[in-house]
Amino acid sequence: MLLPVEETKDEMKYYSFDDKEIQIDSKTKGLKYWLKNGTGEIINLRENVDFIPLESLFEDKKIYEKNIGKFLYSLKGKYDYIVIDSNSAQGIDEIILTYTKKFVIPCSGDRFSFKGLAETIQKLGVDRISIVAFNKYLDSIVEKEYYQKIKEKLKGTGIFLPIPVRELAAIKKLIHQNKTIWESTEQRLSEVQAVFKEILKILVYQCSV
Repeated sequence: MLLPVEETKDEMKYYSFDDKEIQIDSKTKGLKYWLKNGTGEIINLRENVDFIPLESLFEDKKIYEKNIGKFLYSLKGKYDYIVIDSNSAQGIDEIILTYTKKFVIPCSGDRFSFKGLAETIQKLGVDRISIVAFNKYLDSIVEKEYYQKIKEKLKGTGIFLPIPVRELAAIKKLIHQNKTIWESTEQRLSEVQAVFKEILKILVYQCSV
């Protein structure tokens, strides 16, 4: 989503922040390739921000289970922080729990998200969850009720619940332009930027101690 792209009839060409043409499909030398071969591609997204894609689902989960820890530890000396956008398919989430210090849980204002959040908190324990991020908020009556329910549920746990991140046309516009919220001066995004600054500040502190 953050890479400039040229779309033709037959293919899509992506370009990294350091102006390299890159391929992002099942042939990409992403996480699966890294775990099998000990090397692969690292895509430069922004200054000081790199990305390793997951090219497709794992055919053999055992390779992931065996090598993911060693792979993550090999990155520790190269990066200050490693962010994992995990995949619930194939039980991948279960494996990654061992190697993750803090969790950020996105949710929305409906009973399914609320139930899932309650189950996740019970499973992981409050000490491992850093933040619950209420996302794509439309300020409806139902969403307000669920936000208050979540706020009440998290009271006294130490889990941070920021104000909801609103669903804005300005955000969709940025996604279409392959940009982040930090690459816009639109006043409507100032509240969203403030929320994420607070989230990042908490994560940096908690993952540094």
